[in-house]
Amino acid sequence: MGSYLSEPVVEKVSSDGANDKLVYGASSMQGWRVKQEDAHNSILDYDENSTLFAVYDGHGGQEVAQYCSTHLPAYIKNTEAYKNGDIEQALIQGFLGFDATMTTKAVVDVLKEFAGDTEAEEAEEQENVNDLYEEAAMPIEQVIEKYTSLVNPLLKHMKKGSELNKSPMLTAIARTSSSSESSDIPPPNLQEAGSSGSASCSANKDSSETPEVNGEGEGKSAKANEDTKTPTNGSIPNIVITSPGSEVKETELEDDKNKKIVQNGDVTGEKHNLEDQSPPAPVCATDKENSSDEEGVNVSVEGGSEEESSDADDEEEAEEEEDDDELDDDEQDLEFARNMKEEPGSDSGCTAVVAILKERELYVANAGDSRCIVCRNGNAVEMSFDHKPEDAPERQRIMKAGGKVTGDGRVNGGLNLSRALGDHAYKQNASLSDKEQMITALPDVKKLTINPAEDEFMVLACDGIWNFMSSQQVVDFVKERLKDSSVKISSICEEMFDHCLAPNTMGDGTGCDNMTAIIVKFKPNLNKRAISPQPEENESKRVKTEES
Repeated sequence: MGSYLSEPVVEKVSSDGANDKLVYGASSMQGWRVKQEDAHNSILDYDENSTLFAVYDGHGGQEVAQYCSTHLPAYIKNTEAYKNGDIEQALIQGFLGFDATMTTKAVVDVLKEFAGDTEAEEAEEQENVNDLYEEAAMPIEQVIEKYTSLVNPLLKHMKKGSELNKSPMLTAIARTSSSSESSDIPPPNLQEAGSSGSASCSANKDSSETPEVNGEGEGKSAKANEDTKTPTNGSIPNIVITSPGSEVKETELEDDKNKKIVQNGDVTGEKHNLEDQSPPAPVCATDKENSSDEEGVNVSVEGGSEEESSDADDEEEAEEEEDDDELDDDEQDLEFARNMKEEPGSDSGCTAVVAILKERELYVANAGDSRCIVCRNGNAVEMSFDHKPEDAPERQRIMKAGGKVTGDGRVNGGLNLSRALGDHAYKQNASLSDKEQMITALPDVKKLTINPAEDEFMVLACDGIWNFMSSQQVVDFVKERLKDSSVKISSICEEMFDHCLAPNTMGDGTGCDNMTAIIVKFKPNLNKRAISPQPEENESKRVKTEES
């Protein structure tokens, strides 16, 4: 989780490289986030005839992502499975084993150094003390002026007279409200953001160089959100999936689909019907007597009112019970948060998508909601699953471990993803294995034999990209730009970031996250066996003429 800046940081950190088998470009951009919490690897000489590419999307801090990019590749290569030539098992052992080391004091100390905790905390505490002393000596008018000068960017935007893009959530709520009703509810504080993968805000889809507000509002944003969840483009016969202890998540829970949005404590239609009903007309005693005498039946009008009153009481009791349950859930979430150990690797973590290309065999391991895709004959082949708490197998594991998934798709009201490295506050059930915890580092592993005649390139990226663009949209975007052989591949990543970047933070979070992407283009001679060149040879290899 984290806050947004008043202006995005759009500077990119990019790199390019190549060998005789492939050429790649990588880039990252901080965007609207207060910190850059992503990290990545591009290792051409990972091993003999092997390259490694990886993207790590941090949350709660950058330390776990940075630590993974520094040490995880070597850890995987040193596993027994890797030494025995079993890369699939090496990736599984590597993820789980490496994650387990983050609870040791030695690694926690390293994570603290990456986080800059010690010096930063001391400096922050001293700064807070100094501010308190200063404010204590100030007249109250100056203190008020000091804090009122911190204008919310939303108010700045409104003062400029700019039209705001509504988020899909606000639009949906507005449509469900009666046109005769008016709302005096002030806008919420939109500066707080969810974790990396989870929040998203409306963005300018037509911008490819610099983000500009083009006046195309919620329609495009809604379309972008629809496109982000597209099915895998066909089944590939020679793709092998390794997913120990997990299932492919293709089903969605019906209860999630049937939930209704409740605004500011409003209840569902039954309550409104009761309130709208006019009270029954009073009946005088003589009328009741005549009715009883004439028909021979004692018709009790009051009895009907009592039944209606009883029904209303039952509904109110049911609503009160629901409110009590929600309060209990909120209290449990708060209790979980209070008991969370404030320590790097415990209250912070990262997703990881790692691709190892050994000769023509591509192995992709994924834990979290970063993603890897391959362009095969112009179609997107997804080499990873996005792990979300609301998916059936993930929800079952979370609940079995003693956790719960809230209505907004978060584990115990916190993380909005279900697999990650770090986050050991969610891995405290001593009766379960590391694969069965609420949050697990267990990766899904997919294998694909690359055929340069069909497979043009692959893309690894964090959810800052995938929340805005679908897998096929990314393939189309990259494929079109690779037609120009003179363009640096990293510049395509940079252009994609500008395309995804939101014009402001007023929407639902899409385009407001950190962005990291790696594009790997396969060369035609990938079929030939050769030892990968040393890094210093990379640049010269890029212009080498292909042997006939």
